[in-house]
Amino acid sequence: MSNQLKTNKQSASAALLAAEAIQEIRQRIVGIYMFLMFAVFPLFIVDKYYNILKEKFYFFFYATLITAGITALLGLVGLFGRAGRNKVREKKPFLKKVGDGIKNLWHGLSLTDKFFFAFLVVVSISTAFSEWPYQAFWGNMGRYQGLLFYLTVGVAYILVTRFYRYKKMHLYAFIIAGALVSLWGITDYFALDLFGFHQTMGNKIDLLPFSSSIGNINTLTGLLALYMGAAAVLCIDSDKWYLTFPAMFIFVAGMVGGTSDNAVLGVACVYALTPFFAFRTGKGIYRYLFMAAMLFLGMGVMGLLTVLDTVTDSLATYPWMVGVLVGISRDHYRLLLIGAAVLLAAGFLVKKLYCGNEEGGTGPAVKIWTVIFALGVLLVAGVFIMANTGHLPEALEPFRGILVFNDEWGTYRGYAWTRLFEFFGQFPFAKKLFGSGPETYSIFMAKNYFYEMQKVVGQVFDSPHSEPLQYLFTMGILGFVTYYGTVSAACVQGMKQGGTARVFAFAVVAATAASLVNISVPITTPLVFLSLAIAGSIKEDSEENS
Repeated sequence: MSNQLKTNKQSASAALLAAEAIQEIRQRIVGIYMFLMFAVFPLFIVDKYYNILKEKFYFFFYATLITAGITALLGLVGLFGRAGRNKVREKKPFLKKVGDGIKNLWHGLSLTDKFFFAFLVVVSISTAFSEWPYQAFWGNMGRYQGLLFYLTVGVAYILVTRFYRYKKMHLYAFIIAGALVSLWGITDYFALDLFGFHQTMGNKIDLLPFSSSIGNINTLTGLLALYMGAAAVLCIDSDKWYLTFPAMFIFVAGMVGGTSDNAVLGVACVYALTPFFAFRTGKGIYRYLFMAAMLFLGMGVMGLLTVLDTVTDSLATYPWMVGVLVGISRDHYRLLLIGAAVLLAAGFLVKKLYCGNEEGGTGPAVKIWTVIFALGVLLVAGVFIMANTGHLPEALEPFRGILVFNDEWGTYRGYAWTRLFEFFGQFPFAKKLFGSGPETYSIFMAKNYFYEMQKVVGQVFDSPHSEPLQYLFTMGILGFVTYYGTVSAACVQGMKQGGTARVFAFAVVAATAASLVNISVPITTPLVFLSLAIAGSIKEDSEENS
């Protein structure tokens, strides 16, 4: 009897060691996957800008599929091993086992998990009952974000939340890759064309809106918003100032060079929301001032270089490519550079004032910023209301194109949005709940407004150029609620958790702000979902992931 007991203990010990070894291997494999997605995916490009969306999608799809396949095989090995060592088990009715399994699974899900898996269910139903299920599954009538794409996102989410062990090198890879993307975009802004993409792809004018390894400038600035959000938290929390502040400078300069106006939303979000967690300590206040100096410096330097640039024919020489940030940077670079110097001086002054008490409280600083933020929001809302009710102040007349909503607003986003709500209003109740199916907006527009779009806009919209409206139309009210429920739950948890979770949570917040007037594509969306998966699943920051 004692020999049998000893044998059982040895068997159990061996089983435990085997399970730990398999789990270690799975974590390493998922770690490699995350490194590839953070370091290689943003820079991956095969044939210049030809088929770039499809190439990025296939990279994400195959990398996720291979990683999931290996992870699943290792899981099966462990499962069969346990089954062979545990021949004698407590016998339960089959239905009881299934019920217990479902109960344990449900209680093991976080709020983010529940919203996310509900979102996948809604997308599946939306596809199944779509008028065009084939197109909704493949996403080939839009930007390749059909059901197949979202199922791949689901697999990636499971890999991260269940098998990923965070490492510092992954965050370094994330930020460095983002900096390289931004620097490449800056060189394209100045028409340096380092890799000859614009010279060998035909009409230069048609290629102006394409930049870096990302392609469309709207997508570029949307992705840079993700990186800016992460860099902002690092500027406040990390002691590696010699890396974080230069990174922020590069991202700001890249936002200017991207020339897209969605960059304004990303930048405004980062600098308006950062004080809510930065102003809780003296260190956070002076680091925020240094971070603000990087904003002024990045814009000022880009403006100065734009004015001095008489050789390379920068994008600023094309009036239709001059966005809000480019215009401010070019026309006010002197004030911006002076402002950067003032902010740096103020930062050092505050640092001296809080010397020895950098982690101490700051009194009502957060409350004061809350009042400023609320007044700012009310002011912006008031200006928009005045502008759209025929009471635009004369001083704001130069900004009429931005403030007054009509078909031409936002490079004809107003046209796309107006038609979207016309269609959505005609949907039956069930279709309002589940939408028309992923990536089917273009079908509606082509069927009903093809010739009008060609005449008025000069193109056919395959997206409403607004992620919230895209989710609402194609996946319905339930898709909209479950998606933004996922984002909200992950970001709230990550911001409360702090550390690494906060880095990726705030990255998602900034990217979401930019996405209000941006396109959802398989270039940015995979990185957004991976970031929110990290934000919603990291439980504590060990020495490895601090």
